[in-house]
Amino acid sequence: MTRFFVSLVFFFILTTSQVTLLNYIPFDFLKADLGIPFILYEAFFGSISIAFWIAVSVGIIQEGFSSCGPGGILFGKISIFLFSFFMKNRLFVESQYTFGAICGFSEVLESLLMIGLSLITRGDISNAPNILYYILPNATLSSLFSFPIYHIYRSFEYKYGEREWE
Repeated sequence: MTRFFVSLVFFFILTTSQVTLLNYIPFDFLKADLGIPFILYEAFFGSISIAFWIAVSVGIIQEGFSSCGPGGILFGKISIFLFSFFMKNRLFVESQYTFGAICGFSEVLESLLMIGLSLITRGDISNAPNILYYILPNATLSSLFSFPIYHIYRSFEYKYGEREWE
Protein backbone atom coordinates (compact mmCIF):
# COMPACT_ATOMS: atom_id res chain seq x y z
CA MET A 1 0.00 0.00 0.00
CA THR A 2 2.93 2.31 0.53
CA ARG A 3 3.84 1.88 -3.15
CA PHE A 4 0.39 3.17 -4.07
CA PHE A 5 0.69 6.31 -1.96
CA VAL A 6 4.31 6.96 -2.96
CA SER A 7 3.31 6.63 -6.62
CA LEU A 8 0.41 9.04 -6.25
CA VAL A 9 2.38 11.62 -4.30
CA PHE A 10 5.28 11.42 -6.76
CA PHE A 11 2.89 11.66 -9.72
CA PHE A 12 0.98 14.56 -8.16
CA ILE A 13 4.18 16.52 -7.58
CA LEU A 14 5.37 15.91 -11.15
CA THR A 15 1.97 16.76 -12.64
CA THR A 16 1.49 19.96 -10.69
CA SER A 17 4.98 21.10 -11.59
CA GLN A 18 4.32 20.24 -15.23
CA VAL A 19 1.01 22.09 -15.26
CA THR A 20 2.30 25.17 -13.48
CA LEU A 21 5.90 25.51 -14.66
CA LEU A 22 5.68 24.33 -18.26
CA ASN A 23 2.93 26.81 -19.07
CA TYR A 24 5.59 29.52 -19.04
CA ILE A 25 7.63 27.76 -21.74
CA PRO A 26 6.20 28.56 -25.19
CA PHE A 27 6.56 25.01 -26.58
CA ASP A 28 3.32 23.15 -27.10
CA PHE A 29 4.94 19.76 -27.52
CA LEU A 30 6.46 19.68 -24.01
CA LYS A 31 3.40 18.00 -22.54
CA ALA A 32 4.45 14.46 -21.72
CA ASP A 33 1.95 12.14 -20.11
CA LEU A 34 3.57 11.37 -16.78
CA GLY A 35 0.87 8.96 -15.63
CA ILE A 36 1.64 6.19 -18.08
CA PRO A 37 5.03 5.17 -16.58
CA PHE A 38 3.48 4.83 -13.12
CA ILE A 39 0.68 2.62 -14.41
CA LEU A 40 2.92 0.46 -16.57
CA TYR A 41 5.66 0.04 -13.98
CA GLU A 42 3.23 -1.14 -11.35
CA ALA A 43 1.42 -3.39 -13.82
CA PHE A 44 4.58 -5.07 -15.11
CA PHE A 45 6.64 -5.23 -11.92
CA GLY A 46 4.16 -4.91 -9.07
CA SER A 47 0.61 -5.75 -8.21
CA ILE A 48 -2.17 -5.61 -10.79
CA SER A 49 -4.71 -4.36 -8.24
CA ILE A 50 -2.46 -1.46 -7.24
CA ALA A 51 -1.88 -0.72 -10.95
CA PHE A 52 -5.64 -0.49 -11.45
CA TRP A 53 -6.07 1.96 -8.58
CA ILE A 54 -3.13 4.01 -9.80
CA ALA A 55 -4.74 4.12 -13.27
CA VAL A 56 -8.05 5.30 -11.82
CA SER A 57 -6.38 7.84 -9.53
CA VAL A 58 -4.08 9.20 -12.24
CA GLY A 59 -7.03 9.45 -14.62
CA ILE A 60 -9.09 11.41 -12.09
CA ILE A 61 -6.17 13.72 -11.26
CA GLN A 62 -5.47 14.39 -14.94
CA GLU A 63 -9.18 14.99 -15.56
CA GLY A 64 -9.02 17.74 -12.96
CA PHE A 65 -6.06 19.41 -14.66
CA SER A 66 -7.30 19.15 -18.24
CA SER A 67 -10.01 20.61 -20.39
CA CYS A 68 -10.83 17.30 -22.04
CA GLY A 69 -14.36 15.96 -22.08
CA PRO A 70 -15.54 14.22 -18.93
CA GLY A 71 -14.28 10.67 -18.62
CA GLY A 72 -12.01 10.70 -21.67
CA ILE A 73 -8.70 10.64 -19.85
CA LEU A 74 -9.98 8.16 -17.27
CA PHE A 75 -11.07 5.88 -20.13
CA GLY A 76 -7.61 6.21 -21.68
CA LYS A 77 -5.81 5.37 -18.44
CA ILE A 78 -8.00 2.33 -17.79
CA SER A 79 -7.39 1.23 -21.39
CA ILE A 80 -3.64 1.51 -20.82
CA PHE A 81 -4.06 -0.57 -17.68
CA LEU A 82 -6.03 -3.22 -19.60
CA PHE A 83 -3.35 -3.24 -22.31
CA SER A 84 -0.66 -3.85 -19.71
CA PHE A 85 -2.81 -6.44 -17.93
CA PHE A 86 -3.22 -8.54 -21.07
CA MET A 87 0.36 -8.02 -22.28
CA LYS A 88 2.09 -8.62 -18.94
CA ASN A 89 2.97 -12.23 -19.71
CA ARG A 90 3.63 -11.59 -23.41
CA LEU A 91 6.09 -8.69 -23.20
CA PHE A 92 9.45 -9.01 -21.56
CA VAL A 93 10.59 -5.72 -20.05
CA GLU A 94 14.28 -6.22 -19.49
CA SER A 95 15.61 -2.68 -19.30
CA GLN A 96 14.62 0.94 -19.07
CA TYR A 97 14.78 1.21 -22.85
CA THR A 98 12.17 -1.47 -23.36
CA PHE A 99 10.08 0.18 -20.68
CA GLY A 100 10.44 3.54 -22.45
CA ALA A 101 9.38 2.00 -25.76
CA ILE A 102 6.28 0.51 -24.15
CA CYS A 103 5.48 3.89 -22.56
CA GLY A 104 5.83 5.61 -25.94
CA PHE A 105 3.60 3.02 -27.62
CA SER A 106 1.03 3.44 -24.85
CA GLU A 107 1.01 7.19 -25.44
CA VAL A 108 0.31 6.60 -29.14
CA LEU A 109 -2.42 4.11 -28.23
CA GLU A 110 -4.04 6.56 -25.82
CA SER A 111 -3.97 9.37 -28.42
CA LEU A 112 -5.62 7.15 -31.00
CA LEU A 113 -8.21 6.14 -28.40
CA MET A 114 -8.97 9.83 -27.83
CA ILE A 115 -9.58 10.32 -31.54
CA GLY A 116 -11.82 7.25 -31.65
CA LEU A 117 -13.68 8.32 -28.51
CA SER A 118 -14.27 11.76 -29.99
CA LEU A 119 -15.59 10.19 -33.18
CA ILE A 120 -17.92 7.83 -31.32
CA THR A 121 -19.28 10.28 -28.75
CA ARG A 122 -19.51 13.50 -30.75
CA GLY A 123 -19.21 12.32 -34.33
CA ASP A 124 -16.58 15.01 -34.83
CA ILE A 125 -12.90 14.54 -35.52
CA SER A 126 -12.02 18.17 -36.15
CA ASN A 127 -9.33 17.97 -33.44
CA ALA A 128 -7.76 14.82 -34.98
CA PRO A 129 -5.11 16.69 -37.03
CA ASN A 130 -3.97 18.48 -33.88
CA ILE A 131 -3.70 15.20 -31.97
CA LEU A 132 -1.92 13.50 -34.87
CA TYR A 133 0.50 16.42 -35.18
CA TYR A 134 1.57 16.11 -31.53
CA ILE A 135 1.43 12.32 -31.22
CA LEU A 136 5.13 11.64 -31.94
CA PRO A 137 6.59 14.46 -29.80
CA ASN A 138 4.32 13.45 -26.91
CA ALA A 139 5.24 9.78 -27.25
CA THR A 140 8.95 10.62 -27.44
CA LEU A 141 8.77 12.90 -24.42
CA SER A 142 6.77 10.35 -22.43
CA SER A 143 9.41 7.75 -23.25
CA LEU A 144 12.20 10.08 -22.13
CA PHE A 145 10.43 10.92 -18.87
CA SER A 146 9.88 7.24 -18.19
CA PHE A 147 13.64 6.66 -17.82
CA PRO A 148 14.09 8.61 -14.57
CA ILE A 149 10.81 7.25 -13.19
CA TYR A 150 11.99 3.71 -13.94
CA HIS A 151 15.36 4.42 -12.32
CA ILE A 152 13.77 5.95 -9.20
CA TYR A 153 11.41 3.00 -8.76
CA ARG A 154 14.26 0.51 -9.19
CA SER A 155 16.39 2.32 -6.63
CA PHE A 156 13.48 2.34 -4.15
CA GLU A 157 12.99 -1.38 -4.68
CA TYR A 158 16.67 -2.20 -4.22
CA LYS A 159 16.90 0.00 -1.15
CA TYR A 160 13.69 -1.04 0.61
CA GLY A 161 13.11 -4.48 -0.92
CA GLU A 162 9.44 -4.06 -1.75
CA ARG A 163 9.50 -5.86 -5.07
CA GLU A 164 6.68 -8.35 -5.54
CA TRP A 165 7.51 -11.17 -7.92
CA GLU A 166 4.80 -13.44 -9.22
